[in-house]
Amino acid sequence: MDIQTAVHKIYQQLSVTLERALQANKHHIEAQQRLLLVTVFALSVRYQSVDVSLAISSGLLNVLSQLCGTETLLGQPLQLLQKPGVSQLSTALKVASTRLLQILAISTGTYADKLGPKVVQSLLDLLCSQLKNLLSQAGVSLLTADPGKNQENQDKKSEDGADPEKTDFRALVRKQHTAELHLGDFLVFLRRVVSSKAIQSKMSSPKWTEVLLNIAAQKCCSGVPLVGNLRTRLLALHVLEAVLPACEASVENDQMTQVLELYAE
Repeated sequence: MDIQTAVHKIYQQLSVTLERALQANKHHIEAQQRLLLVTVFALSVRYQSVDVSLAISSGLLNVLSQLCGTETLLGQPLQLLQKPGVSQLSTALKVASTRLLQILAISTGTYADKLGPKVVQSLLDLLCSQLKNLLSQAGVSLLTADPGKNQENQDKKSEDGADPEKTDFRALVRKQHTAELHLGDFLVFLRRVVSSKAIQSKMSSPKWTEVLLNIAAQKCCSGVPLVGNLRTRLLALHVLEAVLPACEASVENDQMTQVLELYAE
């Protein structure tokens, strides 16, 4: 018990150090980034239930979210290595922070039955926010960049003979395809987190099922699926299959109707 208390004090001190270093790193000073990276590595260990509770309660999730920025890729963090024009130190820090988030998420899913409701909810709120963010990136409408909407612009060629509008359209298609793949990878990771009844019961709420249903079945005004990648849509159904049996008897009628209509299509 004395050893565990000592270790927890070290965890708390590392979390405080991480938060202070983050505040001091507003100008991306290399020395501060190195301190952040070493601290993240020190915290990237095997967690038991009491360790997870301490880490999340101390605000570690919020700090890691800031370190990851808007490019949190819990499904495939190594894809961050492909970002051009970013320093190796900054990239390493983002990948390490994402890895630590993965450790905390998997550990929370494993020990959810032994953790407090607020601890579990904090992690799920972060995951839900990330899922919505990825969906917003994957669900960008290609209609706004339709290369055939303006004949005059179509006839206007650049000096090298390429149609700039068609080039932009192709770039947007590639960007959306990549975003859909990232969304699918995140759903694979999410399915690993949904391993206990405590997690499943919380994820069977309308907040979660609505997002998952949007990924699987929502369509644009033209009738085209919001998410075109079939693998990603099937993965959303796979997660729904895992969480829906945990729905409470008092589940809202609208939520149940949405699910039934999806599986009837």
